[in-house]
Parts: sequence; structure tokens; C-alpha cells
Amino acid sequence: MHLTRRRLLIAAASGCAAALGRRAHAGAGTALDRRVQAYLDRKRPDWGRGVNRWNLRYEDGKALHELVVSRGWKRLLEVGTSTGHSALWLGWAAAKNRGRLTTIEIDPERHAEALRNFRAAGLDPYIDALLGDAHELVRELPGPWEFVFQDADKSWYLNYWNDLKGKLAPRGCYAADNVLRPMAPEVAQFVEAAKSDPAFDTRIDDRGSGEGILLACRRD
Repeated sequence: MHLTRRRLLIAAASGCAAALGRRAHAGAGTALDRRVQAYLDRKRPDWGRGVNRWNLRYEDGKALHELVVSRGWKRLLEVGTSTGHSALWLGWAAAKNRGRLTTIEIDPERHAEALRNFRAAGLDPYIDALLGDAHELVRELPGPWEFVFQDADKSWYLNYWNDLKGKLAPRGCYAADNVLRPMAPEVAQFVEAAKSDPAFDTRIDDRGSGEGILLACRRD
């Protein structure tokens, strides 16, 4: 039976690309670290401008990178690639941990720019970048995920949470950006849902850019 393009993408993200990933990880090290850091620094003035305006702040990306590396997480999911700034930080962390990042973007222009950024930074072997509607894809991607980061349409924050929290691995964590300046009532509803869920230890970090990153970690 022939798979649709979407199913092919999902299959790649959920395991068929693993062999490529294992080969690529052998090249991770200080040379890649220097290349990625130099690219992030060189592009720093551009993040947040024009087509890049929906990207995570630099200091918040660095904080997420350090969190993922410190926990050793290997299976990462991002909802809302934009042009790839946060995915560079997370993909770099995945490379250090011998893992992979799957990231979803619905806009073709932003998706194409993100792919260029991944290649330029040398991180494309560690990132499965999907072009599609995250409203549907998050339900179809099987997981389990050790870390999920959402920074997409704020009106869907609660829905993403409901669709993905059950796909978190034990001790996995779920992060969401912009929770201190909600642009939709669903953001506040999402925050309340995460805080009131007894299966999760939830806090909001207002350091860095001050826009607020919620982090909900499974207690088991």
C-alpha cells in the first residue's frame, strides 16, 4: 500500500530516519559546537525581524538548550518552527545527546527559511522538519516524546496540551512560550490546565526575555 506524503513524513520522524541519525551523530563534537554557536551569534540581530519575527528570544533558546542537554533528552518535538531559531537551539541539544528533533511549521515560506538555517548551521542531520498543519500532525505523530516545546498559534495551546501530554515519556517535560503575555484566552486556560494536572509539576520561568516559559514535567 502506498503511503501518502504526510504518512511518509510521519514515518521518517518516528523512526525511519533513525539509521541516518545514528551515523550523523558520530560527527557531533566541538567543531559542530563552534559552527552552531557562531551561526546563532551572527544571526542574533536578525531573529525577531521580518519573516523571523515569530522566533523565540535568544536568551530563552539558550535556556531551553541547556535544559535539554542537562536532562539528556533525545526525542524532542517542537510545535511551531517559524524560521528555525528555537529549532537550532533544540537541534543542537539533540545532537549533543545523540538524539533528534522533530519540528512542525505550517507556513511554506518560514519552513523554507528554517531549512536554510538548519543547513547553514550544520544541524540538518539532527532535525526532521515537517511542513503541515500541527493541529492534525500532533495527533498522528506517535511519540513518546521526552521534551515538547510549543510556540505556535496561541488559540490552540490548550488543544496541543490535551493532544500531547499523554505522549510524554516518563520524567518528560512540556514547555510553552509566551504564557505571561497571553494573546488568546486559551493561553490562560492552558496554563490553568497544566498547573492543575496532578500528574505534572508545573512552573513558569520569567527570567530571560520575561515573556514567560511554562515548564510542566511528569512526576513519574
